[in-house]
Amino acid sequence: MDIHQNPSLESTKQLLVDNDLPADLTGLDLNHFSGCLEAGVLKGVVGSELYGENALLRSLVVVKAARNLGVGNALVTAQEQHLSNVGVTSAYLLTDTAEPYFEGLGYVTISRDQAPESIRN
Repeated sequence: MDIHQNPSLESTKQLLVDNDLPADLTGLDLNHFSGCLEAGVLKGVVGSELYGENALLRSLVVVKAARNLGVGNALVTAQEQHLSNVGVTSAYLLTDTAEPYFEGLGYVTISRDQAPESIRN
């Protein structure tokens, strides 16, 4: 399993579409996305939108065949390290479906109005 920054736009979009997630990446910097490659095939991806010292974590997806194998955890860990490297001090995500997963990684649930304005917008 190889985690790297800046996965290809085409393979990222396809992975999102295949998993019924929003695939509009217009205006996003894929340098702030991490991908997991196995034998040259993208098995998972996670991205971030940066707003100064804050980031919005988004688009975490792992192909069904690679779920429960640590790919998601490896992607989030790599993304958190990348965010730290570029000066981000707080990461947020907006989710209706992945709350238990992220709580297991140490994230804390807050109400939307507690998030910084840049994240709420």
